[in-house]
Amino acid sequence: MKINSIQTKILILLSAFAFITISINFLFFNLFVNNFKEGPRPFENVENIILNPALTPWEIREQIRLERESYQQSIVYLSVISVMVQFFVFAFGAYLILKKSFTPLEELNKTIKEINDLNLKAKIIATSSTDEIGQLVENFNKMIERIQNLIDKEKEFIHNITHEIKTPLSAVRANIESLGILNADIDKEHIKEVLNSVDSLNNLIDDLLLISQIEKKPVFTEKFLIVDRIKKIIGFYSKKVVRIEFNPGKEFFTVLVKGSETLFDRAIQNIIDNSIKYVSTFPEVLILLKKIGDQLQITITDNGAGILAEESENIFVRFYRIEKSRSKKTGGRGLGLSITKEIINLMGGEIRLDTQNLRGSSFCITLPFYKE
Repeated sequence: MKINSIQTKILILLSAFAFITISINFLFFNLFVNNFKEGPRPFENVENIILNPALTPWEIREQIRLERESYQQSIVYLSVISVMVQFFVFAFGAYLILKKSFTPLEELNKTIKEINDLNLKAKIIATSSTDEIGQLVENFNKMIERIQNLIDKEKEFIHNITHEIKTPLSAVRANIESLGILNADIDKEHIKEVLNSVDSLNNLIDDLLLISQIEKKPVFTEKFLIVDRIKKIIGFYSKKVVRIEFNPGKEFFTVLVKGSETLFDRAIQNIIDNSIKYVSTFPEVLILLKKIGDQLQITITDNGAGILAEESENIFVRFYRIEKSRSKKTGGRGLGLSITKEIINLMGGEIRLDTQNLRGSSFCITLPFYKE
């Protein structure tokens, strides 16, 4: 018969411990009384002392006292040994039962620590599905599966609705443009404001579609030269808009990384665009490369006011804005840096805000080198 309840296992363990306790006590008492089958028994020693004619009454009393003390010491000694043996037997049995029973609980705790919004596919294999912990693990797996299904449906909904909105939005933009051409009395500034709002919605939809693409976790097979890629990105910007300084050493000319050129371009552009938006004076950007072990570090620093250290984690959260009013003025949606972080993570790297930098905002990106 298979025992599945932890309570039953512990009850059986306690019953076995009680049986072992009685058996061990009986065994030790027998060994002591029989004195390992050698020499007279304890009570025979007392009888021999009393019947010994060579001893005076005082000597008899003293011998009996010594015999009693020896007997008591032996009882204490054997009791200590008995208790120790019982303790180790019980401890070993409890260890075996509890280890087998609570191993799934340790796995559950480990899995919970690893789970995040991008990793909900982790499951625990329970050793038993009928005991209390096995049922807990089974219910936990079912809960994670339900949450994952809800998230998948939500992602699919966002992906579908953004596609559905993009087409009529393009038609709206075309009609608004035609109004400005067909009707000369319409205020051109108002038309321009409406078109800017439509463009902002289009950009938001593009960002949501990109997020939907990233969340599918595509497998990258491309590899590209990091220096060539950054130089091409810099070429997208006019020196009148932003001054970008990038002077890599020759040792970086052959460095390859694995990923998506398109997504990597978007990640770097998001950081540079932030510098252009939020630097009040003429924006300047410095890009540095550095090798750290088998990782490549890309540091992008601007000459703006910088970002407070307490915002270092929040700035990578979707739709988070440090200054709401400034975001409205610049058109920021709070998605740029979160998209950048997800792209870099997808390429096996990390991005963080360098809070020790005193010159504007400084972002450190680390990516693994591509090895043949």
